[in-house]
Amino acid sequence: MTFEEIREYQLAQLELIKMMDDLCSQLNLTYYIIGGTLLGAVRHKGFIPWDPDIDIAMPRKDYEAVREYFDTHKSERYFYQHYSTEKNHLSPHALIKIKESHVLFKYVSTHFKPRYDGIYLDIFPLDYAPSSKKLQKEQMRKIKILKEIVIRKAAYAYDSNSRLKIFAKRCISLLLAPISFALLNRMMDETMQKYNDHPAGYLVSMASHYSYWKQLMAASIYGEPTRIDFEGLSLAAPAETHNYLTRIYKNYMELPPEDQRNAILDVFERIEYTSEDGKNR
Repeated sequence: MTFEEIREYQLAQLELIKMMDDLCSQLNLTYYIIGGTLLGAVRHKGFIPWDPDIDIAMPRKDYEAVREYFDTHKSERYFYQHYSTEKNHLSPHALIKIKESHVLFKYVSTHFKPRYDGIYLDIFPLDYAPSSKKLQKEQMRKIKILKEIVIRKAAYAYDSNSRLKIFAKRCISLLLAPISFALLNRMMDETMQKYNDHPAGYLVSMASHYSYWKQLMAASIYGEPTRIDFEGLSLAAPAETHNYLTRIYKNYMELPPEDQRNAILDVFERIEYTSEDGKNR
């Protein structure tokens, strides 16, 4: 894909974040733009040119409130994807997708064919971590193991994989067949929520692809959301934006080398949008 096509995809996602911002305002829920989305807001006033995703995080109770909302308010436009709504859901977090669109990746799971594969927004839960370093290590280790099992079970096939490697992945996946994705996700949820009844002042976005230690932050870093400009929209961000970005990226205003900015172009096969007459374009 070209950068022009990535830009079209980025702008199409703004519908989702605006919808979520309006919904959270309506329901009095807290969310924060995080990760590369927040970095883009600070450094580029919008998307990082080579990063098409929009990621948000929500305190666990608000995260669950969104799930309950979509469970009782069926939408013709949007689909809430979660292990409670989609068989073989692979992610330990929720996504909201635009139904009438298709995002096709160059890598595929040999098992999971989602009901909807459209333009999406990632929603990550924020849970409390224990104060004990020993307990933090135990929680981190269990989450890491569960994520690894999901990856092995999903058996992602990449264009660069040899037939032998794909065959080996499928064999490992077959050995893991008795363990369902739903069970793995429930175990992940239980592990992430284990210390929520005894908050110790640390929040972690444990479903993130960033490490547990990078995501382990004082709850005050999230705090009361502040508003920040993103592609002309005013969105919610962590109270201590600088501390958050330094924790994740260190020298976050420094641009990566040019050869590291093109990797995203190799991820997408194509993106299809539906026109007003219902036909793909």
